[in-house]
Amino acid sequence: MKLSTRSTYGMRALVELALASGRAPVSAALIAKRQDLSAAYLEQLLHRLKKEGLVSSIRGPRGGYLLARGPSHITMADVVRVLDGANGSWNGTSRATRHARPPNGHATAAEPLTRKRGAAGAADVHRHAQWITQAVWRCVHERLTLSLGGVTLQDLCEEVRAIAGEPLDHRYVFHISGDDLRHMTRSRRRPASGETRGWHHGMTKGELRKTLLDRLRQQKEEARRRSSEAIWRNVHRLTAFRQAATVCCYVALPYEVQTRRMIEEMLKSGKRVVVPVVRQYSKRLWLSEVRDPDRDLAPGAFGVPEPVPTARRPVPARELGLVLVPGLAFDRRGHRLGHGHGSFDRFLAQLPEATPTVGLAFRFQLLDRLPADPHDRAVHTVLTA
Repeated sequence: MKLSTRSTYGMRALVELALASGRAPVSAALIAKRQDLSAAYLEQLLHRLKKEGLVSSIRGPRGGYLLARGPSHITMADVVRVLDGANGSWNGTSRATRHARPPNGHATAAEPLTRKRGAAGAADVHRHAQWITQAVWRCVHERLTLSLGGVTLQDLCEEVRAIAGEPLDHRYVFHISGDDLRHMTRSRRRPASGETRGWHHGMTKGELRKTLLDRLRQQKEEARRRSSEAIWRNVHRLTAFRQAATVCCYVALPYEVQTRRMIEEMLKSGKRVVVPVVRQYSKRLWLSEVRDPDRDLAPGAFGVPEPVPTARRPVPARELGLVLVPGLAFDRRGHRLGHGHGSFDRFLAQLPEATPTVGLAFRFQLLDRLPADPHDRAVHTVLTA
């Protein structure tokens, strides 16, 4: 049983876009070259995918295609539905078979049909065979649709990395060490001296939080400052950052990746800066614009700096062009471990799927795999230093 050429080519193109997510747009010509496909035919498929909201495009010399949703929110079933229609061309039935209808509105038993003689009897037998075939393939189609609906682009990216014999970290999650961002590619980090991959396996979320908080608090001030500056330079080079008019940036606690300089420089560059504010009792986030950090911010709920009452300017989430996300840890799938309040998890879940989300973390905060629930919303990109 095979998928159609359209669906297969479409999935191959979308995986290329998923692997490049968070970087510059990718042209159809480049995808066609990498995948050895017809560029003209691929453009037709990408146009259909764009029309249905799976991809977006940017015009110009440096333009190309981007995913319109996160890789974990596009399934193989979505691609088949867009490129092959509701039934798909992989259901084993011809157009004539799909539109055949039994005489008198119901099928006839097989045995009487086989006893008929002549052309009329042969035609009845043929139609009866078509109805049975249609019933079989309709059931198969339903089961396949359910199966394909459970396979996301994120899963396909992971499979690509596994087949290639590389770590199962996706290219839409960057692991960037120091200032090395010349080609915006991930580095294949080896464990630092004394560090063992997978040290966190088997630990509960509570144990992970305690261990990582201790390590964050023990980090030397100078090392924290240097790493934060390197991460900021990497943020500044992201295409999503350059294109965003409004950026949501958390206000850092003393042990987190520091964001005060980021906020000040974004304001100087003319960007609109929004910070999350925690409602103390419900522990839900709302957003407020910041114009002058020195005047607008003061310690609030849980010790996190937030706008004072006289400087609160609510901003709807739909206006955000980029979200910078804090965390105690991130894994190579983009999953995040927070402080346990759930505030940021609920906030991320309510964001439009197309809004780019970028986790900021020190190198030791990027782990192989974190415990994750089905409803958890992964970030698109993780920047470390």
